[in-house]
Amino acid sequence: MKYKKITVKTVHEDSELIADAMFSAGAQGVDILDRHDLIDVLSSNLGWDYVDDSLLADDGKEVYVSTVVYTGPEAFIDALKDELSYL
Repeated sequence: MKYKKITVKTVHEDSELIADAMFSAGAQGVDILDRHDLIDVLSSNLGWDYVDDSLLADDGKEVYVSTVVYTGPEAFIDALKDELSYL
């Protein structure tokens, strides 16, 4: 099955708004890659055995919100732009 991965680069404070806009545009699920989430887990009681240093190497300002579109990526992008125009 062919698909397109659509990713929006944003900041931590806006990542949930972007994810919500993707759902409103028809996404079935989203993936948020945010360094702040990793820091929250590391500072909690959950604890990890190992964390690769490269995960902590970036400045943490960029957040990537992604979804996968199986059909009609152009229609999804247009719907996403429409949703984002309200922000």
